[in-house]
Amino acid sequence: MLRILMGKGDPRRGGFTLLEMLVVMVIAGMLIGLVVPAIVGPLAATTLTSTAASLASDLQAARQEALTRNLNVEIHFYSDGEFIRHYGAYRLAEDGSRDAIAPVVSLPGGMVVSEDATVTSIGTSTTLDEEDLPDSVPPGTPIYLFRFLPDGSTD
Repeated sequence: MLRILMGKGDPRRGGFTLLEMLVVMVIAGMLIGLVVPAIVGPLAATTLTSTAASLASDLQAARQEALTRNLNVEIHFYSDGEFIRHYGAYRLAEDGSRDAIAPVVSLPGGMVVSEDATVTSIGTSTTLDEEDLPDSVPPGTPIYLFRFLPDGSTD
């Protein structure tokens, strides 16, 4: 029988057989299989929480921008026809042009906002001309607008 020796000594004493090593490796593999999902779940919850906090912060910053600059500020939620996967904030100049406040934010992989009636009732659905769309958003993409007025209210 094959024995793996750990240190000096008589080969008939001590060491592990190949079968014993395989049993230990199978048990270790099963334990790792149980531990990894227990770690991934809380990690996803943390990502969801931080993404929600980031969106709330961006909405507050857009409102503050409208108050400070005395301009309309829009938040655009970009849809792929089924889910909302990106959003961006824009200042609306008096001539009607849009100026991006910050780059478009993409939701982390696997996170989307559903376009059910609850979500889409917060804003107006529209489409923008191709030149008004960020590079990451294809033409014809439905956009949901959420507008902050210069007094901080929404319309």
